[in-house]
Amino acid sequence: DLDQAVRLGLTSTRVYFVRSSVRKRLGDAAGAAADFSEGLRRTPNDPDSFVARGVARLREGADPALALADFEQASRLDPWNRAALENIAHVQSEKLGKTEAAIETLDRLIERHPESAAARAGRGVLLARLGRRDAALADAREAVRRDARPLIQYQAADVYALTSRAVRSDQAAALGRLAVVFDLDPSWKAVAAADPDLDPLRELKAFQELLKDSPVAEKPR
Repeated sequence: DLDQAVRLGLTSTRVYFVRSSVRKRLGDAAGAAADFSEGLRRTPNDPDSFVARGVARLREGADPALALADFEQASRLDPWNRAALENIAHVQSEKLGKTEAAIETLDRLIERHPESAAARAGRGVLLARLGRRDAALADAREAVRRDARPLIQYQAADVYALTSRAVRSDQAAALGRLAVVFDLDPSWKAVAAADPDLDPLRELKAFQELLKDSPVAEKPR
Protein backbone atom coordinates (compact mmCIF):
# COMPACT_ATOMS: atom_id res chain seq x y z
CA ASP A 1 0.00 0.00 0.00
CA LEU A 2 2.80 2.41 0.85
CA ASP A 3 4.64 1.57 -2.38
CA GLN A 4 1.45 2.28 -4.30
CA ALA A 5 1.01 5.60 -2.49
CA VAL A 6 4.52 6.64 -3.58
CA ARG A 7 3.90 5.47 -7.18
CA LEU A 8 0.68 7.50 -7.29
CA GLY A 9 2.61 10.59 -6.25
CA LEU A 10 1.53 11.06 -2.65
CA THR A 11 3.02 14.40 -1.67
CA SER A 12 3.10 13.80 2.10
CA THR A 13 6.73 13.06 2.95
CA ARG A 14 5.58 11.22 6.09
CA VAL A 15 5.02 8.18 3.89
CA TYR A 16 8.78 7.57 3.75
CA PHE A 17 9.12 7.45 7.54
CA VAL A 18 6.12 5.14 7.83
CA ARG A 19 7.50 2.82 5.13
CA SER A 20 10.94 2.94 6.78
CA SER A 21 9.39 1.70 10.02
CA VAL A 22 7.52 -1.10 8.25
CA ARG A 23 10.61 -2.20 6.35
CA LYS A 24 12.64 -2.25 9.54
CA ARG A 25 10.10 -4.54 11.17
CA LEU A 26 10.28 -6.81 8.14
CA GLY A 27 14.06 -7.05 8.45
CA ASP A 28 14.83 -4.88 5.41
CA ALA A 29 17.52 -2.72 7.02
CA ALA A 30 18.81 -1.26 3.73
CA GLY A 31 15.34 -0.33 2.53
CA ALA A 32 14.45 1.16 5.91
CA ALA A 33 17.61 3.29 5.90
CA ALA A 34 16.98 4.47 2.34
CA ASP A 35 13.41 5.55 3.12
CA PHE A 36 14.52 7.24 6.34
CA SER A 37 17.16 9.23 4.45
CA GLU A 38 14.69 10.14 1.71
CA GLY A 39 12.20 11.39 4.29
CA LEU A 40 14.87 13.61 5.83
CA ARG A 41 15.97 14.89 2.41
CA ARG A 42 12.55 15.99 1.24
CA THR A 43 10.90 19.21 2.40
CA PRO A 44 7.63 18.48 4.26
CA ASN A 45 4.48 20.12 2.97
CA ASP A 46 1.89 19.22 5.62
CA PRO A 47 1.77 19.31 9.45
CA ASP A 48 2.06 15.55 10.02
CA SER A 49 5.10 15.35 7.75
CA PHE A 50 6.83 18.15 9.65
CA VAL A 51 6.15 16.26 12.88
CA ALA A 52 7.47 13.03 11.34
CA ARG A 53 10.69 14.70 10.18
CA GLY A 54 11.18 16.35 13.57
CA VAL A 55 10.82 12.99 15.32
CA ALA A 56 13.25 11.45 12.82
CA ARG A 57 15.77 14.20 13.49
CA LEU A 58 15.59 13.53 17.21
CA ARG A 59 16.01 9.82 16.57
CA GLU A 60 19.18 10.36 14.57
CA GLY A 61 20.65 12.68 17.20
CA ALA A 62 20.47 15.89 15.18
CA ASP A 63 20.51 19.34 16.73
CA PRO A 64 17.30 19.56 18.80
CA ALA A 65 16.77 23.07 17.44
CA LEU A 66 16.23 21.58 13.97
CA ALA A 67 13.59 19.21 15.30
CA LEU A 68 11.97 22.04 17.25
CA ALA A 69 11.76 24.12 14.06
CA ASP A 70 9.89 21.29 12.34
CA PHE A 71 7.44 20.90 15.22
CA GLU A 72 6.86 24.66 15.38
CA GLN A 73 6.18 24.78 11.63
CA ALA A 74 3.67 21.95 12.03
CA SER A 75 1.97 23.94 14.78
CA ARG A 76 1.86 27.05 12.61
CA LEU A 77 0.20 25.10 9.82
CA ASP A 78 -2.22 23.43 12.23
CA PRO A 79 -2.50 25.13 15.65
CA TRP A 80 -4.64 22.22 16.90
CA ASN A 81 -2.08 19.56 16.02
CA ARG A 82 -1.59 17.69 19.29
CA ALA A 83 1.55 15.80 18.25
CA ALA A 84 3.25 19.06 17.26
CA LEU A 85 2.59 20.68 20.64
CA GLU A 86 3.54 17.52 22.56
CA ASN A 87 6.87 17.35 20.75
CA ILE A 88 7.55 21.07 21.15
CA ALA A 89 7.12 20.68 24.91
CA HIS A 90 9.32 17.57 24.91
CA VAL A 91 12.20 19.31 23.14
CA GLN A 92 11.86 22.43 25.27
CA SER A 93 11.91 20.52 28.57
CA GLU A 94 14.06 17.46 27.92
CA LYS A 95 16.49 18.69 25.25
CA LEU A 96 16.84 22.45 25.78
CA GLY A 97 16.15 22.78 29.51
CA LYS A 98 13.43 25.40 28.93
CA THR A 99 10.95 24.20 31.54
CA GLU A 100 8.90 27.39 31.74
CA ALA A 101 8.51 27.50 27.97
CA ALA A 102 7.45 23.84 27.96
CA ILE A 103 4.80 24.55 30.59
CA GLU A 104 3.43 27.37 28.44
CA THR A 105 3.29 25.01 25.46
CA LEU A 106 1.39 22.43 27.50
CA ASP A 107 -0.95 25.20 28.69
CA ARG A 108 -1.85 25.79 25.03
CA LEU A 109 -2.21 22.08 24.40
CA ILE A 110 -4.55 21.59 27.36
CA GLU A 111 -6.58 24.65 26.37
CA ARG A 112 -7.12 23.13 22.93
CA HIS A 113 -7.37 19.49 24.06
CA PRO A 114 -8.66 19.53 27.66
CA GLU A 115 -9.28 15.78 27.50
CA SER A 116 -5.55 15.03 27.22
CA ALA A 117 -4.47 13.25 30.41
CA ALA A 118 -0.93 12.88 29.06
CA ALA A 119 -0.54 16.63 28.69
CA ARG A 120 -1.78 17.23 32.24
CA ALA A 121 0.52 14.56 33.65
CA GLY A 122 3.48 15.95 31.73
CA ARG A 123 2.75 19.48 32.91
CA GLY A 124 2.46 18.17 36.45
CA VAL A 125 5.99 16.74 36.27
CA LEU A 126 7.39 20.04 34.99
CA LEU A 127 5.57 22.04 37.67
CA ALA A 128 6.91 19.66 40.31
CA ARG A 129 10.45 20.12 39.02
CA LEU A 130 10.00 23.84 39.64
CA GLY A 131 8.67 23.26 43.15
CA ARG A 132 5.07 24.31 42.41
CA ARG A 133 3.54 21.55 44.52
CA ASP A 134 -0.14 22.51 44.61
CA ALA A 135 -0.42 23.00 40.84
CA ALA A 136 1.63 19.86 40.16
CA LEU A 137 -0.53 17.67 42.39
CA ALA A 138 -3.70 19.09 40.88
CA ASP A 139 -2.49 18.08 37.42
CA ALA A 140 -1.43 14.62 38.62
CA ARG A 141 -4.79 13.92 40.27
CA GLU A 142 -6.78 15.13 37.27
CA ALA A 143 -4.63 13.15 34.84
CA VAL A 144 -5.11 9.89 36.76
CA ARG A 145 -8.83 10.58 37.11
CA ARG A 146 -9.09 10.84 33.33
CA ASP A 147 -6.75 7.98 32.40
CA ALA A 148 -5.41 5.17 34.61
CA ARG A 149 -2.94 3.69 32.08
CA PRO A 150 0.56 2.84 33.41
CA LEU A 151 2.12 5.82 31.60
CA ILE A 152 -0.14 8.31 33.37
CA GLN A 153 0.19 6.56 36.73
CA TYR A 154 3.97 6.58 36.33
CA GLN A 155 4.07 10.32 35.61
CA ALA A 156 1.89 10.89 38.66
CA ALA A 157 4.47 8.94 40.70
CA ASP A 158 7.16 11.25 39.30
CA VAL A 159 5.15 14.24 40.49
CA TYR A 160 4.77 12.91 44.04
CA ALA A 161 8.44 11.91 44.18
CA LEU A 162 9.52 15.41 43.20
CA THR A 163 7.12 17.17 45.59
CA SER A 164 8.30 14.91 48.42
CA ARG A 165 11.39 17.09 48.60
CA ALA A 166 9.15 19.71 50.20
CA VAL A 167 6.54 17.47 51.83
CA ARG A 168 8.00 14.15 52.88
CA SER A 169 4.64 12.44 53.20
CA ASP A 170 4.32 12.60 49.40
CA GLN A 171 6.83 9.74 49.27
CA ALA A 172 4.10 7.28 50.26
CA ALA A 173 1.86 8.46 47.42
CA ALA A 174 4.74 8.11 44.94
CA LEU A 175 5.52 4.58 46.12
CA GLY A 176 1.85 3.64 45.94
CA ARG A 177 1.58 4.83 42.34
CA LEU A 178 4.75 2.96 41.38
CA ALA A 179 3.43 -0.25 42.96
CA VAL A 180 0.30 0.03 40.80
CA VAL A 181 2.36 0.69 37.66
CA PHE A 182 4.75 -2.21 38.25
CA ASP A 183 1.83 -4.53 38.92
CA LEU A 184 0.20 -3.52 35.63
CA ASP A 185 3.44 -3.58 33.61
CA PRO A 186 6.72 -4.71 35.24
CA SER A 187 8.78 -3.35 32.33
CA TRP A 188 8.40 0.12 33.87
CA LYS A 189 10.85 -0.97 36.58
CA ALA A 190 13.69 -0.54 34.10
CA VAL A 191 12.55 3.02 33.41
CA ALA A 192 12.27 3.83 37.11
CA ALA A 193 15.75 2.50 37.82
CA ALA A 194 17.27 5.29 35.70
CA ASP A 195 14.70 8.09 36.14
CA PRO A 196 16.23 11.18 37.81
CA ASP A 197 12.76 12.45 38.76
CA LEU A 198 12.58 9.53 41.20
CA ASP A 199 15.88 10.41 42.91
CA PRO A 200 14.08 11.62 46.07
CA LEU A 201 13.01 7.99 46.58
CA ARG A 202 16.29 6.38 45.58
CA GLU A 203 17.59 5.66 49.10
CA LEU A 204 14.30 4.36 50.48
CA LYS A 205 14.24 0.65 51.24
CA ALA A 206 10.63 0.47 50.05
CA PHE A 207 11.65 1.88 46.67
CA GLN A 208 14.55 -0.54 46.35
CA GLU A 209 12.22 -3.42 47.16
CA LEU A 210 9.84 -2.32 44.42
CA LEU A 211 12.69 -2.34 41.89
CA LYS A 212 13.86 -5.87 42.66
CA ASP A 213 14.12 -8.13 39.63
CA SER A 214 13.91 -5.13 37.31
CA PRO A 215 13.65 -6.30 33.71
CA VAL A 216 15.87 -4.84 31.02
CA ALA A 217 13.40 -3.17 28.71
CA GLU A 218 12.79 -0.11 26.64
CA LYS A 219 10.31 2.43 27.90
CA PRO A 220 6.79 1.33 26.95
CA ARG A 221 5.05 3.48 24.36
